Formats: sequence, C-alpha cells, structure tokens
Amino acid sequence: MDGALILIPYDADRDHSPGLFGGHKAHWGVLCGLILDGTDCVFVARQGKSVHPALWPLDQLNISNLNLIEIDPKRLSLNADYVIYDLAKSLRGMYIVLTPIK
Repeated sequence: MDGALILIPYDADRDHSPGLFGGHKAHWGVLCGLILDGTDCVFVARQGKSVHPALWPLDQLNISNLNLIEIDPKRLSLNADYVIYDLAKSLRGMYIVLTPIK
C-alpha cells in the first residue's frame, strides 16, 4: 500500500466486519495495511465505531461493497439529510485511495 490509506464503503455486521445487508448497514472502513499469505489477501482495517483494528479478507470486503444496493428505508423515513441517495450508482464498487504527500 506504500503508505496509502483506502476508504471503502461496505455493509457493517454487528462486529463491524463486512456483512450483507443490501446497503442498509452501510459504513466507511479505512484500510491501513495488507497481509499477503500465498494467494490469500487480508486487509488491516479500522472502523469508526470500533477501537480495535480488524482483519478483513479481500473477498468478503469486496462482496460486501458490491452488496450496497439501497439506503435503509427506515433511515430515509427519519427525514435525514443524505447527500447520497442511490448507493448502487454512487458507492457500490467504489473506494477512495488517500496517498501521502511526499
């Protein structure tokens, strides 16, 4: 990762790990490290609601990211001001790479 951080939207499970909720539990994770073991790729990740770093397998994180379909209708019914209304077009399959200035 050469000092970069990656922001990635995903569906957070109860333990903050990647889950599959159709976008209803969408959160941002920060990927801050990478562990390669043969063909396995695991990210060291941070999530804002947890004080502990986590290990997330690439395949699980990717599936969770691609699962972002819609904002939870319960959240929209609260008249919350969301900037992003269509998760499938705006966050699904996306991530942001933050590279350090050298």
